[in-house]
Amino acid sequence: MILETSRRGAPTARLGSRYIHSKYDPEREACQLFENFRSSSEYSSDKYLIILEPGLGYILTEALKYHKPDRIMVLFYSTDTYRYCLSRDFPEDLHLYNPEEDLEAFLTPLAGKVDLRDLLFLEFPSAASIFQEEQKYVRSRIMQTLSINQGSEMTRQHFAGRWYLNSIRNFLYLDSPEKIIRINGPVILTASGPTLESSLDLIGRNRERTVIAALPSSLRAL
Repeated sequence: MILETSRRGAPTARLGSRYIHSKYDPEREACQLFENFRSSSEYSSDKYLIILEPGLGYILTEALKYHKPDRIMVLFYSTDTYRYCLSRDFPEDLHLYNPEEDLEAFLTPLAGKVDLRDLLFLEFPSAASIFQEEQKYVRSRIMQTLSINQGSEMTRQHFAGRWYLNSIRNFLYLDSPEKIIRINGPVILTASGPTLESSLDLIGRNRERTVIAALPSSLRAL
């Protein structure tokens, strides 16, 4: 990464001949980008903000005007921009991802604290263009990690009341309720969800040693 002075005097940066920020006024560029971001109907300063590759951090400065530091996660594509932002006077409770770390380990604690529906994603268009491979990897890991860790819980919360009422209704309409049989040995209960596919090998290896109780929604996968 090569640092230069922009026409307005603030630092700007480029990789080769491609600029991460405006070479004229990077601060104004970030301000306009964030104002456009805030104009979205889905925007709320109460939501958890994930910033993908902030470059030299101008967009992060704008975000901190509206979001609490501990509600912002910053995922860097470049170790150069990560180190540069570390040298700036940003709050210590920001969640900054070092590209040399394990991304899944970094993201997993977030999955238990934040609802997927309360996430906002903000990305510098020029950074996405320059770091295309890094962008694809980071985006895929974000969705995979958060979906696997939250998918089952969100499904349970959303449908819990409906499932409960249906179970009561089904029981009341039974002509002769069945007796629960006794099973000696391990039982695998399967239902559709984000972890079923990743567990298929385990289920297959233990098929002969277990009783598999499958809900209809999982039969096609099995």
